[in-house]
Amino acid sequence: MAVVKTIVKDRVFQITAIIAILSCFLARPRLADINFTTLWSLLAMMTTIQIFEHLHVLDFLALELSS
Repeated sequence: MAVVKTIVKDRVFQITAIIAILSCFLARPRLADINFTTLWSLLAMMTTIQIFEHLHVLDFLALELSS
């Protein structure tokens, strides 16, 4: 619950949320406006990074690059 309170108190989040809500009223989003290829690519990239983080591959690479 503390994480939610921290996110809600964030000033940048508040401004972004207000702009997003206003944009929904000014211009209705359509399904055709969404580029699903980009969404799937981002999902694959985030999943790969999470797997690498879980396996500590990124820690190993950081140590190798810094030494």
